[in-house]
Amino acid sequence: MGSAVLAIVGLFALRGAAGPVIGAVLLAAAGALAFVSLKPKVDDRRVDVPSSADVSTPSRMRVKPIVKLREEIVSMLESHRANPVISAMSFDTRMEIDSIVLRAVEILEAKRRIQKLAAQVFPSRAAVKALEDKLGWATGAAKDSVDQALQTRRSELEILEDLEAEGHRLDANLDEAEAALAELRSRLLKVVASSSEQAAAEEMEPLSGMTERLHRISSTMEESVEMVSTRIGNE
Repeated sequence: MGSAVLAIVGLFALRGAAGPVIGAVLLAAAGALAFVSLKPKVDDRRVDVPSSADVSTPSRMRVKPIVKLREEIVSMLESHRANPVISAMSFDTRMEIDSIVLRAVEILEAKRRIQKLAAQVFPSRAAVKALEDKLGWATGAAKDSVDQALQTRRSELEILEDLEAEGHRLDANLDEAEAALAELRSRLLKVVASSSEQAAAEEMEPLSGMTERLHRISSTMEESVEMVSTRIGNE
């Protein structure tokens, strides 16, 4: 948060010359800082965020669009630090973007673990269908045996289908993260390309809201990974 605070202090120094538009930016930025001040402190140690090159292998291509968006956004933040709108929110936004990418890689690994088990769902469905057909013509003790086997297979199938659904939820997490980063990039482009101070300032509140949204998405992704780990371990 220190960098963001310095950015706001610098903006106050310019306030008298910049007029009411920058004043509006300051108010919105102060609101963003208030949001961040309520979040738990994070470890200040540097964490390496994967680059596009790191996720170019076939097994990691699923998260490459997210990593690419992060690189494009960070490039804009770094290149336009002098823009008062961007300088007011760049530190906290950068932190949330990095978190999104790290969570995306974790989700990819969670999906791998789920897929190892969920791949059995198709033969399990076939086995259930075969037992249901067999139950239709079985008689006597044989029918009881088939019925017991069918119940066991149905229970197994239910577990596998739950895992399959969990995999779909992980994909939805990745889709939501990618959509949010794409929207953030679009809003930043609008600020950078804006020819008027007023138009740029109007994006401050939506951008502050985007930072909060990214934080919520990152938290949801983290919870999804923890749920998978709790359910099937780290194998």
